[in-house]
Amino acid sequence: MAGAKKWSVYFISTVLTVVLLSSSLFATETRVRSLGGTGLFIYDDTNIFPFPATLTRYSGAVIGELRSKSVNSSYTIGAHLPLTNQMDAAIYLNRPINLNAPAGVVNNATINRVTDVFWASQLANFDVAARFTIGLDNYTNDTGTTETKERARYIGFSGGISNDLFDAGILIDLPGVKREIGDASDKWSGFGIGLNGRVHYVVNNALTIVPVATFYIRPSSEEVNPAAGSSTTVDYGMLNLFLGVGLSYDITEDNQFILGLEAFGLHRTSMDGNNVKSSNTTTRLPGIYMGVESTITSWLVARLGARQVAMRTTAKSETGGVEISTTEKSKTFALFFGASVQKGNFILDASINDGLFFDSFYFLSGIPQSIAEQISVVYVF
Repeated sequence: MAGAKKWSVYFISTVLTVVLLSSSLFATETRVRSLGGTGLFIYDDTNIFPFPATLTRYSGAVIGELRSKSVNSSYTIGAHLPLTNQMDAAIYLNRPINLNAPAGVVNNATINRVTDVFWASQLANFDVAARFTIGLDNYTNDTGTTETKERARYIGFSGGISNDLFDAGILIDLPGVKREIGDASDKWSGFGIGLNGRVHYVVNNALTIVPVATFYIRPSSEEVNPAAGSSTTVDYGMLNLFLGVGLSYDITEDNQFILGLEAFGLHRTSMDGNNVKSSNTTTRLPGIYMGVESTITSWLVARLGARQVAMRTTAKSETGGVEISTTEKSKTFALFFGASVQKGNFILDASINDGLFFDSFYFLSGIPQSIAEQISVVYVF
């Protein structure tokens, strides 16, 4: 039995070596996941969304993010295109966003997938970039007696500036949805502003310290116009805050250790309308993100990551002057395994299903399961 287990472990490692196709320059959502979610603290091509000017670091590639097996609607593809020696462009299709629109405003039209277009330029002492984001959807149903129309939109404008010392980004977005059923209507819209920044403080050739701060605020309102009667307005608020510091330590030339500390994190939503006030506030104190990345050969990289977050959630509601408040404390922990291999111009990153280390493959254990939980594919040109 012990021999069979030993053989199965050897077989798994061999298959992973053969199947997985990394590069220190191009990396992916899968790499960030495998390193415990340390993306804000390291150089990675996922940085182009909070810090658009980092696009100049990742010129010339097509990137596919396959987040869930056989769920095509969750996939994203992006292309980074070098226009000149100093200018780059990029386009991403079907990128997911978390809009957090009020429940019930629309039932069929959605804008949780958007298209991004980037432009970036290298100047003498820093890089600059701009991004335009758009998501549109609509739905119509006419029964002959009642017509239902739903429209949804998301428009975002982002800019960034970067150099070897710091990265900074700003976001302005305009989400909105509207539903009409006959003469009745329900519409919601908001105006959001986000600020992101980080500094790369190089202590020595092996150690870099990275303080990070992100902030996003979005007030919004919903106007309900029934077919008969007066209209009502409900105000909403959303606030996100992240304050942290990370370090990247090169243990050896081929082994890197990454540690990120979320010193304080905050997510707050609120609602005020129809004689009801409510809020939900989640604080993260602390969040610890850890990862190790090891170059085993010139074409194979192995990764191990972990994430532990302590949270406190307080929900408040007030109706008719009576307030109810509840508080819940929790702690989450997750461990991740990953591997990445480069074959020619192709790179394949995989977040490994940890169940394989216990149960092996189906023909050995009789338990059906996938090798990877998430996959990213990159073609470098």
